[in-house]
Amino acid sequence: MSAVAHRTGVAHNDSQNECLRSGADMTEIYLMSVTGAVGGVIGSVLGLGSAWVAHRASRRSLELKALELRLEIRKAINALNHGNKRLEDQLNLAFRSRTRVAAAAGVLNSGEMVNWRAQLDTESADLNDLKHALEVLSQDFGGRSTHDLEALLADLDAQAYHVKALLGRYRDSVAADDKAREQAMAKAGPMLVAATAPPRT
Repeated sequence: MSAVAHRTGVAHNDSQNECLRSGADMTEIYLMSVTGAVGGVIGSVLGLGSAWVAHRASRRSLELKALELRLEIRKAINALNHGNKRLEDQLNLAFRSRTRVAAAAGVLNSGEMVNWRAQLDTESADLNDLKHALEVLSQDFGGRSTHDLEALLADLDAQAYHVKALLGRYRDSVAADDKAREQAMAKAGPMLVAATAPPRT
């Protein structure tokens, strides 16, 4: 075999080897790209799954919070209705008590008594409005958002505080009338005190 032929054979073999290496490299690159693509798809699927699970958990948490708020609102409405009934009774008692004391003292039509009755009438009207609003509210408040439920509960708490304050004020009013009767007893005797005593039932 001549040297030229030998070199030609060697070059041919090198070319074949280079092709084989190129083919192997291409196969490796292809496999890597496929693996990367599959990994990307799996990652995307896992990411979407995690996001869905997180969304479901968040939604479930909001649903539970809304349920708890609705229960608290129901309790607040019941408590406020009870407070309203007590306040209504106290307003009626205070009116009878103050009217009798003022009549016995001859100041039933005084400016102070007129203002006192006007204030009581205003608060009685406000109480009736609140009772009506609670009747409407108690029928349906389930469709509100969590934010609205929180605001509603805060408003009910504020109304309960106001009712409690009024209840205390008119208890003090009756206590002041009782003190006025004691003073009347010391000055005019038990007959006047009996005439000004309020009915307790």
